[in-house]
Amino acid sequence: MAILSLIVLSYNQENMIERCLNSLLQSDTKEVELIISDDCSMDTTVQYIDRWINENEQHFEKVISIKNAVNIGTVRNLINAVELSSAAYIKVIAADDWFLPGAMDVIANYCSVETFDVAFSSLKVAYQENDGEINITGGSLPASKIEGFFGMSSEEQYKHMTKKNCLRSPGAFFTKNFWEIIDLKSTNIKIVEDWPMWLKGISLKQKYIEIPVNIVVYRQTSLSVSNNAESPIYKNYLSDNAWIIKNIALKKKEWLSVSDIIYLIFLWINIKLVLMMPLNVIGIIEKIRKKK
Repeated sequence: MAILSLIVLSYNQENMIERCLNSLLQSDTKEVELIISDDCSMDTTVQYIDRWINENEQHFEKVISIKNAVNIGTVRNLINAVELSSAAYIKVIAADDWFLPGAMDVIANYCSVETFDVAFSSLKVAYQENDGEINITGGSLPASKIEGFFGMSSEEQYKHMTKKNCLRSPGAFFTKNFWEIIDLKSTNIKIVEDWPMWLKGISLKQKYIEIPVNIVVYRQTSLSVSNNAESPIYKNYLSDNAWIIKNIALKKKEWLSVSDIIYLIFLWINIKLVLMMPLNVIGIIEKIRKKK
């Protein structure tokens, strides 16, 4: 039986998915269930996935290919894929990131010797230039943006996480039990999946650990939704953040100070006001803010 369900989420990534899928073959661990879920790509991503599975499915214990007939968004695509998983541990990767050699072996080892709900690794970084070229910078990003985060109490972690997502998700893997506990499918979010997952988990005192090794190369780009206020779906990103603040971050008021609560309410109001503005005005505001 597979010890790990590996989930690849794709959407219009015909130029990047080959690197991601081929990186799955650079580990010795075979007890892996592979689930590839494509969210109605309009390019040749699906055709490439089909060819790749046909050539490489023998490397995995089981392969499941999901092809959404319509685009359902990042969160629902993730939920549908995870709900089909059968292993005790789950690793999700976006098709524009990729694994370092031996990554599955590292994950399998931690799953067998450590007790945790979610494990976070540091990341290698690759930056995509405007011309499409992708270069590994040589640097690494720690698993958390907050020093000492994994040694903190749940209350301290929660305070940090209500203000921003300070955990880097591309290197994370978690238990199926964690997934069932956080119940992401009951939320109203569309594209921001990582912040509510980790924040909800902390509120329920789930155990987070740090892995001091890189297992994933994370692709950074200025064209991501959170960095591109002129994108048509940027308002969905803002709406998700407002929902998370109201329905998760403010639910554990006993763990927050009065100033923490005031800050979150002020932030929620600001987001709601911005959502009332035309998209081009939001873009101008974001450009000014980032220059400060």
